[in-house]
Amino acid sequence: MTICIAMTAYLFGLIPDGYKTELDARAKVAEALAVQLAGSINRNDTVAIEETLTSVVGRNADVLSAAFRDGDGKIVLSKGDHEGVWIKPEGGNSNPTHVSVPLLGAEGPQGQIEITFGPPSGGKRIFEIPVSLLVFLLFLAVAGFIVYSVFLRRTLDELDPGRVIPERVQKAFDTLSEGVIILDERERVLLANSAFEAMYGSAGGLETGTRINSLPWRMVDGRAKAGGYPWHSAIKEGLEKREEQLSLRTASGQVLNLNVNATVFTGDKNETIGAIVTFANMTDNKQSADQLAKAVSLLEETQREVERQKQELNQLSNRDALTGCMNRRAFFGQFEPELAEAKFGAQPTTVLMLDVHGLAGIKASFGPAVSDALIRCAADSARSGLTNNAPVGRYGSEGFCVALVGIDQDQAVEIANLIKATFSDRTADIASGANAVTLCVGIANDRSDDCSATELVRRSAQALTAAMQKGPGAISNWADAAAHIEPVADKARAINGGDAPNRRSDDQQALADRQSQRIESCKEQTQFLENATRSIVRAQDEEKSLAILQLGIASWDYFEEALGEDLSQLLLRFAKRQVDIALREQDRVTLLEETGQMLIELPDVEASDDVSWIVKRILDRFNEPIEVGQKTVYLSCRVGAALYPQDGQDTLTLSRNAAIAMRRAQLDDTLEELRFYSADMVQTSSRTLEIETGIREALQANQFELVFQPIVNATDTSLTAAETLLRCTSERLRGVRIDQIIDIAERSSLIADIDMWVVNNSIHQMQLWDQAGVHLAKLSVNLSANQITKPDFMDMVVERIASCHFSPSRIQIEVTETAKMGGLEVAAQQLKRLQDMGVHIALDDFGTGQASLTYVQRLHPDVIKIDRSFIDGLNKNHANATMVAAVTAMAHSLGITIVAEGVETEAELEFLRHISCDYIQGYFISKPIPADAMRDWIMTKSAGIALPVAVSELRVGQQAA
Repeated sequence: MTICIAMTAYLFGLIPDGYKTELDARAKVAEALAVQLAGSINRNDTVAIEETLTSVVGRNADVLSAAFRDGDGKIVLSKGDHEGVWIKPEGGNSNPTHVSVPLLGAEGPQGQIEITFGPPSGGKRIFEIPVSLLVFLLFLAVAGFIVYSVFLRRTLDELDPGRVIPERVQKAFDTLSEGVIILDERERVLLANSAFEAMYGSAGGLETGTRINSLPWRMVDGRAKAGGYPWHSAIKEGLEKREEQLSLRTASGQVLNLNVNATVFTGDKNETIGAIVTFANMTDNKQSADQLAKAVSLLEETQREVERQKQELNQLSNRDALTGCMNRRAFFGQFEPELAEAKFGAQPTTVLMLDVHGLAGIKASFGPAVSDALIRCAADSARSGLTNNAPVGRYGSEGFCVALVGIDQDQAVEIANLIKATFSDRTADIASGANAVTLCVGIANDRSDDCSATELVRRSAQALTAAMQKGPGAISNWADAAAHIEPVADKARAINGGDAPNRRSDDQQALADRQSQRIESCKEQTQFLENATRSIVRAQDEEKSLAILQLGIASWDYFEEALGEDLSQLLLRFAKRQVDIALREQDRVTLLEETGQMLIELPDVEASDDVSWIVKRILDRFNEPIEVGQKTVYLSCRVGAALYPQDGQDTLTLSRNAAIAMRRAQLDDTLEELRFYSADMVQTSSRTLEIETGIREALQANQFELVFQPIVNATDTSLTAAETLLRCTSERLRGVRIDQIIDIAERSSLIADIDMWVVNNSIHQMQLWDQAGVHLAKLSVNLSANQITKPDFMDMVVERIASCHFSPSRIQIEVTETAKMGGLEVAAQQLKRLQDMGVHIALDDFGTGQASLTYVQRLHPDVIKIDRSFIDGLNKNHANATMVAAVTAMAHSLGITIVAEGVETEAELEFLRHISCDYIQGYFISKPIPADAMRDWIMTKSAGIALPVAVSELRVGQQAA
C-alpha cells in the first residue's frame, strides 16, 4: 500500500525526478552561455569569447567541451577536446550530452554554440522509472513490512477477544476479599481486582499489560525469590503453587507479607495460556507471630535470669562470701539428714573442727588481705582433702567444720593430716613468714553413743580447744581429751551468756561492773576522738582524705528487750570484734554504749570506692547467725559515711554528718546498707519535720477529705465499687504529694490516726448514701501495711466495721504489697478476722513488692489489684502484657478476682477484656471525684443511663501537685 502511494505521487510529479532536473540544468547552462556570447560576437571580441568558454569548461565538471561554430560550419574558438568528443545530434536536435544553441544577430544567423556534456548521473531507467526511485521503493517495502508486522501483531494482541476480561468477571473478582491477578502466558496482567489494588495502593490501579515481575516483590526475609516467583513456576511447569510466602513493598512504602497461591488455566489444545494468582495479606498474623515469639523469648530469658538470680541468692544465703564454705544453717541443713541416714545404715560419722593458728600475728604484720588469703587457703585445703561431697562449714572468723559421713576415727586422722600438709605447702606461696601459721584439729565421732549433729560439732569444738592447748598444729580426739577439757564457748561464733565461774551474783557487783564498762567506754570514745582529730590534722598537712563512719545495728531496741542488758552488751562487743577483724591495721573503731552503734575512723582513703570496699568487708562479717545465750540472732547493719574535707573540717562535724547519713540509710525503703552524707540530707530532714507538723495540724483541723474513684466491670463498664482516696486541703501542705504525706506519717505515729480517720469517714459516707437511697455495692478502703500487724489498731477497725448499719461485705480493705509489713503471720491473722466478718481483702499494687506470690499464699486475698506500672502501655509492651495475662490466669485459677489499676486508653481496656480481666479503674473511666460527683455516678448507673464521658471535667477537690 505504501509503494502504491509512492508511485501515484511520482506520476503526479509530487516526487522529484533527478534526471529531468539535471537536463533542465544543462539547458539553462547552454542558454545562459549563448546569451553571454552573443554580445561578444556582435562586438567581435574574441578575447571575451575565449575567456567565457574557458570559464564554462573549467568550472563545470559535467561540461567536457564547448565551441563557437560560425555560419559556414567552421569552429572559430573551442575549449576542451571538442572535435574528439562532439557528435552532431541526429536530426539537428540536442540530446542530453550534446547541446547546440544557435546565435542570431541583427543581420541574421551568425553561427551556433556547441556544448558537450558527460553522461547524466540519473540516466538509468527501468520501464521509464529511475533506478534511484526503484531502490527507494524497495527500501520502503522492506521497512514497511517489518514495522507493520510488529504493529499488526501488537494490535492483534490487543484486539484478541480471548484476552478481553468481561466487565461482569471484573466485578465478580472485585467482590473477593483476597487480592486476585489474572496473568497471560507472558506473565502480563490481564486483570487485577480491587482488593489487590487496595493492597498495592497505586493511584491509578494496576494497568492491563503490566508485567507482574516489575512490582517490588521480595521473599519474607527480604531476599529476591530464587528460581522465579510462584506464578512463573506455575506457568512454566503447568503445576499449581500453594502457600508461597512473599513480601510486597506498596506504593506508600509499607511492606506487606502475603500468602500466594498460583493456578494455571489452559487453552483448547491443553496449552498453558495464563494463571490466576491470589494474595492473602498475612502482615498482621506475622506481626502477631513475631510478637508472640518475642514474648516467648522474653519469658525464657526472664526464666533464665530468675534461675540465675535464684542460684546467686542461694549461694549468698548459704555460703560464706570469703571462702565459699557453707554457713551454719546450710551446713546443718546438709549434715543432719546425712547423719540420720548414716545411723540408719550403721555407718560411722566423724566431725573435724579446724582452726587457723597464728593468724593474728600475720594480720598485724601483713594486713587483712594476707590474713584473708590464708583463711581461703585453709578452706581450699579442707575441701581438697575430701573424696566425696562432704559438707564444709565456716565456724567463727578462723575456724572450719568438716562432717565426714561413713568415715571412722582412724580415717579421719589421716584426712586431717592430709589437710594440714596441703595447707602447709600452700602457705609458702602466699607471703614470707606465712609458714608460721598452722592448722589445729579437733576430732569427734558418734561411735561411743547416739548423739545429734549439734552435739558432734560441740564435741569437735571441745577437742579443738584441747588441741590448741597442746600447741600449734596439734590434733586432739574428743574421746581422749573429754575429761580434761573445760567447757568453752562454741567456736561456731556463739556468745555464751551463762554464768562464769568467778561471776558474782549480787546486784551491787553487777552495777559496779556496768559502771566500770561505761567508764572504759567513755575513755575509749575520748581516745577515738583525739586520734581522729590528729588524723584530720595529718590529712590536712598531707592533702589526703579520711572518712568517719557511723554503724548502727538495726532493731537494737528489740535486742535489748529480748536479751536483756548484759547479753545485749555482750552481743554489741562481739559485733565490735567482728568489725575490728574486717578493718585495716590503721583503722579504729569505738562503741557508742547503749545505742547499738559504733564510730569508725578510716584514714588514708583515696575515694568513696575505698570506703565501700571496707564497709562490704564489715557487713560480710554479719552474714552468719550468732548464738546469744539460748537464742540465735542475725544482725543487720546500716552505715553512714562522711568524708574529709568535703563533709566537714573537724571530728565532731564529721561524726554528726555520718550519723545523719546513717539515719537516712535506716529510714529509706531500700536495700542500700551504706549512705554517704550530702548537704541536702539536712534540708530533707527540716522539710520532713515541717510536713510532719503540717500533718498534725491537718488532723486537728479536719483538713483531710475523701475522693472516690469508680471501679467498673471490664465487660460492660457497669459500676461495681469505688475506692476511697485521701486528699489534704491544708494550706501548709499545699504542693506536697499525698503519697509523701502518707510516707512521713508511716515513719511517725501519725499513720494510725490517719487510717482511723479514713475508715470512720468512709463508713460514714456509705451510710449517707444509703440514707439518700443511693446504693453502692462495695467501697474499698486503704490501710497502711504498718498498721495491719498491730492488734490494738485492728481491734478498733473491727469494732468500727461491726458498728456500721450495713453489711460488712460492702467493705473492702486494701493492703499494699510492701516489705514494710513485718510479720506476715500476724498480718494474716488480723486480715482473717476481717474476712470472717465478711469483709473483702484486696492486695493492692500487686507486682511492685518483693514477695508477691508469698503474699498471695499467706494472706489469702479475695482481690488482686495489678499495679498501674504494668498496665501503662501494655498493648505495646509485650513483657507487661505477658505478665498481666499470667497474673490474671493465676488469680482466676485460685478463685481470686482481678482489678486492673491505671487504665487510661481504650486499647488497654480492650486487651484486658481479651484476657478476661474482671474489673478496671483508671482515668479512662474516671479520675478520683468528690462524694457528690460519686453519688451522681451511682444514680446514673442505677437509672440505666450510659456512664458519663466527661467525668474528667468534674472537680476532684484539692489534689497534691
